[in-house]
Amino acid sequence: MEQVIKANERFLDRLYKKLIISTLSNIKKGRLIINYGGHTYEFGTSGTPIVVNVSSPKFFRRLVLSGEVGLGESYMEGEWETPALEKFLTLLIENQSYLGDSSAAKEAGRVVGLNVLGFINKIEHAFNHNSIENSKKNISYHYDLSNQFYQLMLDKTMTYSSALFKDKSSTLEEAQMLKYLNIASMLKVEEGEKVLEIGSGWGGMSRFLSQNYGAHVETYTISKNQYSFVQELIERENIENVKVNFKDYREPKGLFNKIVSIEMIEAVGEKYLETYFSEVANSLEKNGRFAMQAILMPSSRYENYKKSSDWIEKYIFPGGHLPSVERLVSCASKFGLELVEFEEFGLSYAETLRRWYNNFHVNLEEVTKLGFDERFIRMWTYYLKICEAAFETRNIYLAQFCFTRPNN
Repeated sequence: MEQVIKANERFLDRLYKKLIISTLSNIKKGRLIINYGGHTYEFGTSGTPIVVNVSSPKFFRRLVLSGEVGLGESYMEGEWETPALEKFLTLLIENQSYLGDSSAAKEAGRVVGLNVLGFINKIEHAFNHNSIENSKKNISYHYDLSNQFYQLMLDKTMTYSSALFKDKSSTLEEAQMLKYLNIASMLKVEEGEKVLEIGSGWGGMSRFLSQNYGAHVETYTISKNQYSFVQELIERENIENVKVNFKDYREPKGLFNKIVSIEMIEAVGEKYLETYFSEVANSLEKNGRFAMQAILMPSSRYENYKKSSDWIEKYIFPGGHLPSVERLVSCASKFGLELVEFEEFGLSYAETLRRWYNNFHVNLEEVTKLGFDERFIRMWTYYLKICEAAFETRNIYLAQFCFTRPNN
């Protein structure tokens, strides 16, 4: 019986490899070389070749059974290596329309029926919906890893959102300050105004508004580590006009002149987008302004994206969801808020991610001392690089928005 099982496994491994090799033969942009089992497979004809060394048949199996999720899982498990990870992921993104529509890709779907593992991933993601209780668990999963870990990767401002690079010669800290300044300019913050921040991060935006504009900031977070960090920051720097609250955005807040939210909308979830904008509208004074920074899914892919689950949602941001511009504007309008300013700067995120990866890579020894293992390091390497590739190719976007009520 055991021999029969092994024979079946070998047959399936050959089939999975055949399907993936056939699918990759549809590459039209770039050039890829895969080394596996003493054989070399070449795809595409243009440009410098990107070399991927595969060490396990599980690489092909995971790709057939789980697609994009399987690719990331295979990297986490050390089943393939490449000296050009970001370039390889970029090549796959740039060829996704050719690879997804190929006859081999469709045959792979037929062989595995309904793609059971992909279906399971969707179910798992559905259970991560962002109710108040689930949101705390989802946020804690990512943001409560370790403040020391994030200090090794981020700049001195401890800002874990995209900087704004007008010039690549700028330091990461300078570009983060420019991002804050851009948002404050959209908000038209004045001294003494009450500002609500939805999503504290590690206190960078609230400190900026307090120190540079004399604003009175209430900032909300449901990350225990972020809450304690910001509280210590307030006490250490004697910041009298910033108050950090360990509260969900749906809990009572009062009225504010201005509201700001930086890359927090991605943690809201599609189901709760209207709830989010309802809370913003109810907390914003009649003549107030609301500014947000958001990672965005292109409208052309949004409907399909809503029905799917990806590697980042499974391993990095459970409950995460990237809205489209149209969806955000529609939700805001439903509650009387109109878009008055908009600036897209996704390429700045690619540069920000490169800087974070460099800091992360330089400090790997310190990361391991914090107790994080090789699998974690590979997971974060893949996360930073796949995000860099996605922004560099404009597969996803980033923008700042400013909303206010009509006649303001």
